[in-house]
Amino acid sequence: MSEGKETAIGKAMQILRFFESENRPSTIQELSRSLGLKRATVHRTVQTLVEYGMLRHELDGSRVSLGGAILALGASLTHSLRSGALLESARPHLVRLREETGCGVTLELFSGMRNILLFALKGLRVVSFAGALGDVMPWHAAAGAKATLANVHPDELARLLSERMFPFTPNTITDPDRFLAELKSVRRKGYATDLGETQLGVNAVAVPFFSYDGRPAGAVVAMDVGLDLQGPEPEIITMVKEAAQAISTRNFAPGGRQG
Repeated sequence: MSEGKETAIGKAMQILRFFESENRPSTIQELSRSLGLKRATVHRTVQTLVEYGMLRHELDGSRVSLGGAILALGASLTHSLRSGALLESARPHLVRLREETGCGVTLELFSGMRNILLFALKGLRVVSFAGALGDVMPWHAAAGAKATLANVHPDELARLLSERMFPFTPNTITDPDRFLAELKSVRRKGYATDLGETQLGVNAVAVPFFSYDGRPAGAVVAMDVGLDLQGPEPEIITMVKEAAQAISTRNFAPGGRQG
């Protein structure tokens, strides 16, 4: 969409989402160049966002970054998600998966082309995670993110693929073409893996669950140190698929929330 056809709200959203992958303080000129918006438009929109607390000026006065209002909204979202019906209905399946496998288990919610870490259970060996509750997971490296992105239309991936693919480890995929090939494989298999791509030595498998309209709603993830995901489909993958299917059925199938 050209700047002339974009609404004021749309331009504000573009500026806010610029900081989505990395809250790096940026100048008006950097925002204008990166987003393809006129400098005067960016300056005017940034001033409004600062007034509402969505952005804040850095001490040097020339750069801006996300403001306290964003943090408050994020905290509110995290609280509501943790206490919501989806998590409550999913919890027994996640607990069972952890107990039967010993793996660390997480539940991620798909929103705005990003996976948000909603819930986490420590495993016998994995005692920490590459993120805190409410964090946005690395879209090109985390198993859950790949599991959901594999099930959206390729045209929707264009904006993501224009972003920098940060190498968290030597195993992280940083080439867009290789990433697209990975998503094609994920869609075919029905699950995604993270083979030391976010944390060296920690492997993960993720299976998406789907909303009423068939779009991905999130993913169930199991991870462990040295988790074997090679060769014929390991039992852990079947177990994660069963948990994801149960969550889809319970929350999104007709009548699933009844009884």
